[in-house]
Amino acid sequence: MNHTARNSEINKLKLRGFKVIPKNRNYYINQSGDIVNLITGNLLKNYPRNENVKIEGKTLNIAKLVLLTFKKEPYREKQHIEYKDNDKTNFHLSNVKYKRIFRTTGEPVNKTDLLQAIRCYFEVKKSLKPDYTLIIKLYLGIIFKKRQKQIINNQNIIDIYYEYLTNSIAKTAQKHKLSVRDCTLIINSITNKLINSVLNDLKAGKLVILPYLPRKRTIKQLYKEYQEHTKELLKKIDTV
Repeated sequence: MNHTARNSEINKLKLRGFKVIPKNRNYYINQSGDIVNLITGNLLKNYPRNENVKIEGKTLNIAKLVLLTFKKEPYREKQHIEYKDNDKTNFHLSNVKYKRIFRTTGEPVNKTDLLQAIRCYFEVKKSLKPDYTLIIKLYLGIIFKKRQKQIINNQNIIDIYYEYLTNSIAKTAQKHKLSVRDCTLIINSITNKLINSVLNDLKAGKLVILPYLPRKRTIKQLYKEYQEHTKELLKKIDTV
């Protein structure tokens, strides 16, 4: 197919509501999930009538391709599709969406409990705040490595959490093909489990809260200590 003929076919498909599937330049899809091979002009078939089609040797989910093309939602390998009318042959954009990993909004992380759990492992500055993201993530990463076997055995979730500890929520969600909402719920859920695990051991007497790091002394304090130390030395000299 020459360039002119190709452009002509593309224009015809666009008039019929088809758009190119991202990263599949020879395949066009409409909002109902019909897919056309631009080179042959044929509609792709899914035999038996199921949720997938073969494109260039890859098995791809039709509903996910619809969401990718028309809503720019990343193609999420590990997430399932929800059909609003329960008809798994209705791939129309208005009928499909990704299932939520969590149905509830989830519990936010309790900041007081978070700091208390950290202090069971580290002497920290009294000025430490939960919003000091980088240092908090560093502490959480060390604690999680020590206790992850106690709280979770799902390697996929573990990978997501470790990714978050070195990256932002948005980038973690993008890398693991999750919505930011679902990614946030996963992070909060694991952080809460980690905190509860530590605090349960604290209540059981297996851990203690460590003291705060001593404050750095000011020049004025150091001078005062020097003066007091000098006085003590002079007293000792006088008694010799």
